[in-house]
Amino acid sequence: MLVSELLNPKKNNFDLFRLIAALLVIYGHAWAFVPGAPNTDVVARLLGFEYSGSLAVKFFFLLSGFLVTASLLTKPKVDEFLIKRAARIFPGLIVCLILTVFVVGPLFTQLSIVEYLAHPQSWKYLINNSFLYQLEWTLPGVFSDSKYGVNGSLWTLPLEVICYLFLAAFFGVAIWRTTWLANGVLLAIIFLSFFAPEYFPGYWSNNKESHLLPGCFALGALFATNQQMISISKTGLLSLTILAALLWGTSLKVFLFYICFFYACLYIGSLSFVVEKLKIPLDPSYGVYIYGFVVQQALAHWLPGKGIIFNQVVAAIIALGLGVASWLWVEKPMMQWVRKTMSDKDKLAGLGAAMTEQINKTLSLITGKRLLVIVGLVLIAWVTHFLSLYFIFPGHYSPLAFHHSDFYIPASFAYAPGDGYSFVNLLNWPRPLFMWFYKFTGYFGHEGSVAWVVGIVFLNAALSALLAKYWLKLTIDKNFILCFVLYCFLLFTQPYFYTFYSQDIGSQLSYLLLLSGSLAFFLLSERHLILASILLFLASASAFLVKETYFLAFGFIYFCWFIYFIKQKPLRAFAPGVAVFIAGVIAALVNLKTKSVFVNLEAEAGSSYQISIDPLSVLKELARYCSEGITPALILAFGLIIFQVHKAYKNKLLTLGAVLCIAFAFLAWMPNALLPNHHFEGYSFNGLYIGFLVLFFVLKMVQDNINFKPMLIALLVLVVLSPLTSIKKYNGTRNTWVLAMEQIQKNMLAGFNQATSQLKDAKQPTTVLITGITSPFHPFGFAQSIRSFPNGANANYIFVVPKEFPGNQGTKIDLVQFIAEADKDQWAYDQEWQFDEQGKLVAIKSKN
Repeated sequence: MLVSELLNPKKNNFDLFRLIAALLVIYGHAWAFVPGAPNTDVVARLLGFEYSGSLAVKFFFLLSGFLVTASLLTKPKVDEFLIKRAARIFPGLIVCLILTVFVVGPLFTQLSIVEYLAHPQSWKYLINNSFLYQLEWTLPGVFSDSKYGVNGSLWTLPLEVICYLFLAAFFGVAIWRTTWLANGVLLAIIFLSFFAPEYFPGYWSNNKESHLLPGCFALGALFATNQQMISISKTGLLSLTILAALLWGTSLKVFLFYICFFYACLYIGSLSFVVEKLKIPLDPSYGVYIYGFVVQQALAHWLPGKGIIFNQVVAAIIALGLGVASWLWVEKPMMQWVRKTMSDKDKLAGLGAAMTEQINKTLSLITGKRLLVIVGLVLIAWVTHFLSLYFIFPGHYSPLAFHHSDFYIPASFAYAPGDGYSFVNLLNWPRPLFMWFYKFTGYFGHEGSVAWVVGIVFLNAALSALLAKYWLKLTIDKNFILCFVLYCFLLFTQPYFYTFYSQDIGSQLSYLLLLSGSLAFFLLSERHLILASILLFLASASAFLVKETYFLAFGFIYFCWFIYFIKQKPLRAFAPGVAVFIAGVIAALVNLKTKSVFVNLEAEAGSSYQISIDPLSVLKELARYCSEGITPALILAFGLIIFQVHKAYKNKLLTLGAVLCIAFAFLAWMPNALLPNHHFEGYSFNGLYIGFLVLFFVLKMVQDNINFKPMLIALLVLVVLSPLTSIKKYNGTRNTWVLAMEQIQKNMLAGFNQATSQLKDAKQPTTVLITGITSPFHPFGFAQSIRSFPNGANANYIFVVPKEFPGNQGTKIDLVQFIAEADKDQWAYDQEWQFDEQGKLVAIKSKN
């Protein structure tokens, strides 16, 4: 039987296999909940390198890669694929999380119900895990003696979603149009997974349980890709078994085992007896998997000492019941609803017909033929981000790492006691919405707050490309994707991008708000001018209350809009400029009211925020930012593009449009150019989202079939090679310093997580002496952030401040007393946490 025949649901019984695998996970986890019980796991005894739960997870990834790839090949629509995958994963998960937080949590927590529900960790567990982002493992006071968290089984779900996203991204860039190319990509992933996992990103390579998962998923996808060529037969199974047995003592053992194992599953799953006699009418496997761990935990705490078999059998029965309920009342109805909605676009059942139709019309304007093209572009930006940074800093890809004390601000706002940093009080701060964003992202942890900024950067790149699509009337095709990859490559290899992009949160968020408001205005203004103007005003006011960076740049865009439309449609010409101007006035009044240090006309001479309008000073600063932000090769390339556009179209508006991109970058640098004492290389990235859109003018000429092949080749060479001219900057003091500070912060985060974790059993607050930190950047830079670490609030801290950076010495902030090295013997403490110069925790000493 060919694999293509086996994909017919009537000729396989994969639902039964999934259920067996889910029950096998429960079987394998039981030893974790019965202390002291001898481990008699059958699979572990037979194989030696896997236990039953791990083998079951690998099977899930093998089968998932097989089935979802086949589904995508049958119906090659990435948007529908992603929607169906989301409908399969998230509804059941969210219901499970709600039941865990609001039923299991209150039943088993050691806190009072009020304390439990008021604790931020309860809501953090629900929110973070609902998005499968930076998973949270604990609920306050729930199963507190368990080292596996409340639901350890969730760890595989984000990895599976990542596999779906990579598959969709690869499919979206047409890799599967050529079978040999698809096979090459899949074989490369399989090779890396089984033989060189260290080259994978950290979320795969940092865990021996996870690095085989992409290989298993890719192996299943390989079978689906070659479904017309692979035959499933008894002879094939016997041959693979013999081969695996002969090579069992070699490094190929694990790899061959999984090929043989998956082939055997496909063969057994196709047997007529299994298909006809053992077919089950539903698929409760997902529910069994996500509920099983919680049920086992509850049984172990409710009825301790009952033994392994009791935990396995009773947990399996309860989880099976919950799995059936989840399938019948959550998963199946949701998938049916999604299929019906996608197959009947006129009725759009359940979406609130009129509103949804209007939303979809708007989205279709933005995204063209595919409603989820933004998601696709964001994924491409992510992959390009990885490749770009790997090019700049070989072997280094830590997008969620950080290097400065400022990154502890979000957590300090989120976890600070009292209402000093409440959302209401933050309205009285300069840049109030910036502070709101700080506080909001702080609930996602230190790395989580950085992830928000990274995601905004990818979204900014995607929306900027869509702005070019709308503006230049481009078509999304393979050339558009290639142009977008080059665009992202230029952005992410900008010499000081990595230095500052995740720290300049305000600029990134402000740009996103202004760009979103502008796109909404451009798309809606022709028919709904008032609504479009209101949306632009709200977006602009929000953006300027985050940061003022782009006021001049976007103001210039709407000045050009005014010039273009004033003779045709005066009202439409005035509307956006008025909206942005009023938003700017409101932001200025707020700055005056809050006495913002960032926009201070009376700043002291020589201070960082002293404004200088001296033309020579401003031009000098603009020239510095230009030299730091754009390489000479790019300046030449952009000049050639503008020349070619003028030559090809003889259209002044189009030529001026290309020049406008460059002008936008200069106007985005202008606010910082007015602050000569506050110069920083990282600000040179401001404005380049629009500045680098000049590339899309090349795409327009390609799509318009304009013959300029020699010029095109020269341009591509200049663009691709331009980062090579920045090698000295990549290896310069600024970037090497950032990487060094990043490593120190990584070490500190790991050390503080380890040290505070052992405070969980403290019956009363422990007094801790912190010594050895020499870096100017550390969690105590914003003392309240120490509460964000696990059990961090269970101690009082005496922090010996670095000699070279004696800030706050002699003061007490929240839980932290800041002291000098010479005074440490005068303080009584229970523990001493010793760090070295690299931020590593070297010892936790208890004072006798």
